[in-house]
Amino acid sequence: MLVICAKGKSYRVLGNLMLFFGWAWILASAIACRLGVISDIVFYGTRHSFGSVYMTDLACHFLTLMMVLCIVRNGKMKIYDYGLGVLLMIVNLLFMKAKVGFACLFLLLCGTYVYQYIIPRSLIRYGTRQTYKKICSFGLLVLIPIVFYFTITYSESPSMFYNRIGVLSTLRSRFMLGRQALDQYDITLWGVPIYERGNGGSKSGMVDNYFFIDISYLRILLMNGVFIWILTILIFIKTQIRLARENKLFLMFVVSVFLLDCSIEHHIVELAYSFMPYLLFCELGSKNNRGYNT
Repeated sequence: MLVICAKGKSYRVLGNLMLFFGWAWILASAIACRLGVISDIVFYGTRHSFGSVYMTDLACHFLTLMMVLCIVRNGKMKIYDYGLGVLLMIVNLLFMKAKVGFACLFLLLCGTYVYQYIIPRSLIRYGTRQTYKKICSFGLLVLIPIVFYFTITYSESPSMFYNRIGVLSTLRSRFMLGRQALDQYDITLWGVPIYERGNGGSKSGMVDNYFFIDISYLRILLMNGVFIWILTILIFIKTQIRLARENKLFLMFVVSVFLLDCSIEHHIVELAYSFMPYLLFCELGSKNNRGYNT
């Protein structure tokens, strides 16, 4: 309902509201955590949540708020905006060690830099722009089957790429738990209740019998059912198609990074993280068909 009520509202106004309340929440939580009002979840003595439910949740807040800033700026970032992004990556690296959030934030900053400083100096052909639009609009229809394939075919065999490369341990655990969920629960029209045991909020370290579905596309399918799963996918595809028609090429890139992150993280339908569905109805400004500079 909040997404539908965004109709006619400026995406920059909505984005600035999310930035204000998002950063206010993070700062208030961090201060309360330091003062001992709420707990700081600490793992291995070096990973801190600073008042968030878990380290990866805070890292995802950093990522999505930077995405909203990129959207508000429409790719025309200031030097201090890039500085903020780098600072958040350093904080993540030192205190949260959330690999997915770090990698996606790095991808976001690199793509923004390319859009802002490299693409304007090169000649982008019409055919290239059209191909880019199609990839961003319908790439989700390729990404989801890939994620489901590796989940369904999960194996502990050393030949699998996620078992050979140590840094991909996060992927391995996501696929493993996803396969476990598919083995234990049925796919239904309206979803089934699933009891999860995650580390979020735990002050005593790793919980026993850890079980948590992080892959957004699998999580929604099992817990919310086929109807909501299809509706969610259609919302994001329709959002990308709308951005393509409005020639908002940079916004399409940001949404694509978010959808890539959701193949590993579980926040796709949590509006505290996901600003992207608002783009389906809110006011995007005047239509401009000149290409990359919109």
